[in-house]
Amino acid sequence: MSPIPRTTVEQWAILRVVVEHNGFARAAEHLNKSQSSISYAVARLQERLGVELLALDGRRAVLTEAGRMLLDEAGPLVDEWMRLEQSGRAMGGGHEARIRLRVDSLFSKARLFAALQVLEQQYELYASLVYGDLIKRRSGG
Repeated sequence: MSPIPRTTVEQWAILRVVVEHNGFARAAEHLNKSQSSISYAVARLQERLGVELLALDGRRAVLTEAGRMLLDEAGPLVDEWMRLEQSGRAMGGGHEARIRLRVDSLFSKARLFAALQVLEQQYELYASLVYGDLIKRRSGG
């Protein structure tokens, strides 16, 4: 097994946009790319994986069961990659907003995520979060 992935984040992101926009033409329009480049990226992704990810239902592209399962796994990775690029651009601009939080599991997740969402909307922000039983972690238990 090669230490270098055979697929790219761009291919997975394009697949997600094709699904979200119900087809190649709308995805191409949304991404401001040619329809052939969108089709090629998805075909290459399927070829490299050796599995069909999309099936056509009329003119609409729908995920196969394998496609749904794999895209469910790839989606968070694509999101994290986008955050990584955003962080890199912020660093390149000479400033970086970074926040690291350790939050005990007793703290309300809803309040925490609401506060983080407000911060994220106001600032280009990279957040790293550890959520769990902090007392247990400190005591080594």
